[in-house]
Amino acid sequence: MLYEAVSLVSKRYGLPENGVANSRGTLRLGFVVAHLHQVSRLLEQGVDVRGYFRWNLTDNLEWAKGFSPRFGLVEVDYETKKRRLRPSALVFREIAFSWEIPYEMASGGEWGGGSRE
Repeated sequence: MLYEAVSLVSKRYGLPENGVANSRGTLRLGFVVAHLHQVSRLLEQGVDVRGYFRWNLTDNLEWAKGFSPRFGLVEVDYETKKRRLRPSALVFREIAFSWEIPYEMASGGEWGGGSRE
């Protein structure tokens, strides 16, 4: 769905930010991989994608919902202020450094289906 939506509006508006709030982390990993895979498809088709805006690096305050939504690739313990990299952060880092999505991720194999956080 991201692929089709961005294909239609990218020439005029560019690529918006995206993310998923999931306190248990069961959706984030698959979400990150699936959306980066769709961005890769857009680039292959010649769409002028100038960046990918992942919401958000760390858990943060959401004006309408307070601190309960957990969007971050990095978990924040609000009592101790400690941060912990979620598995999705490690995968995002791997994809960013290698400039590719390993086949097993993009095809729904080891990580593509979600739920390892």
